[in-house]
Amino acid sequence: MIADMNSTKKLLIFAAIGIVAVVVVVVAFVLPRGTPTTTPVPMTTPPAVTYSGDTAEGFMTAFKGKPVVLLLGMVGCSNTARATEGLDEFSKRYPGVGIARMDVPPPGGTATRISLWEHPYPYLIDDGRAVAKKLNFFYYPTLYLLDGDGEVRFFGDFQAPSLAKMIDEVLAEKKGAEKKFFLPKMLAAGTVAPLFSAPVLGGAGKTAAFDGKGPMLLVFTSLDCPFSSAYVKDISKLKDEFTDKVSFLLVERVADQARLDGYYANLEGFTVLLDPKGDNSSKYGIEGFPYFYAIGADGKVASSGPYTTESGRKAIMRLLGMEGAEDAAIGAG
Repeated sequence: MIADMNSTKKLLIFAAIGIVAVVVVVVAFVLPRGTPTTTPVPMTTPPAVTYSGDTAEGFMTAFKGKPVVLLLGMVGCSNTARATEGLDEFSKRYPGVGIARMDVPPPGGTATRISLWEHPYPYLIDDGRAVAKKLNFFYYPTLYLLDGDGEVRFFGDFQAPSLAKMIDEVLAEKKGAEKKFFLPKMLAAGTVAPLFSAPVLGGAGKTAAFDGKGPMLLVFTSLDCPFSSAYVKDISKLKDEFTDKVSFLLVERVADQARLDGYYANLEGFTVLLDPKGDNSSKYGIEGFPYFYAIGADGKVASSGPYTTESGRKAIMRLLGMEGAEDAAIGAG
């Protein structure tokens, strides 16, 4: 009886060993080579390298003679995030085109760095704002399309269909052929300012019209842009400084009534027209916010450009023929 039990134990042990061996063999053939058997730990990239203008140009050198798409933006900007996601498909679709996102810090600040970069194209930092200065960067975000010679063919908002069309046209150009540019069509100095009407903020459905009468500072703005909301909040300083000498008209892109009421509550005495679909701003070629047009007494554009308190002040001084206005923005900003 004891001998039989020992034999049974031995048989069971050998059977168990055989089952384990079979399982190991089966697993080895079923699992693809390199497949982890445990949940992988997400790989994080080290903090982005600080790129000076020269080293950023090194990225451009890698694509010398080929088009380059640069997205200049910042962490925390919803439009930067949207464009970043959209460029993933372009990286796959156009392998011969250089594509990169470059974060630019605000003037006097430092860029917040992304710790986990999960996109198929490079992530750069322009800490010294060298590249931003060369490109006259102002709006977050701005997409740039440069050709193989480094010339800017387009700058503005990211729109997938139009970007694809522009890239296709640039790639199809024959050497020596006339280059096509896709730059925003801003109104030049001397152009008659387009008239328009729009709903008035807080006007209970009423509309008001821009009748072209100046002198006036016409400012297009959007609460969705932190720089726009920061600069426009101080526009009352200009109104106080130039009382009864120039009128002001604000055109707001955001339509959220609660946000608008809270923001504009402290801006008394200003007429704010609502332009949620961009119908009126498009008449002025607006690609980013805030942007101003200084309108003369003759109803023509005197100057235009990205709006800051200082650029607005100089534009008004130029309108009024005051001293110290020689640096005001002229033409299409």
